[in-house]
Amino acid sequence: MVLFAYLFYRYRLGQVVKMQEMRNGISRDLHDEIGSSVSSVNSAFGGSQEAFRTGTSCKQYVDPDRESASASWADIDEPEYGASIHVL
Repeated sequence: MVLFAYLFYRYRLGQVVKMQEMRNGISRDLHDEIGSSVSSVNSAFGGSQEAFRTGTSCKQYVDPDRESASASWADIDEPEYGASIHVL
């Protein structure tokens, strides 16, 4: 009986470790994606400020960034992330 309990404990511990490794991978991916988006927004903001100062159109700086933010949101909203967050 003690051997069975120990084997079950080791099995569950292995599952928890695998789950944590998966969560860490998802966390890294989300961190990279959000960091990239923030950098892109920051860059576009700087370009827009310069365009505003010189009186030129800001559209060339804002439109690509808007598309990038939409793509990032779509990546984050993938079922891979949503399904994995609720498991344990």
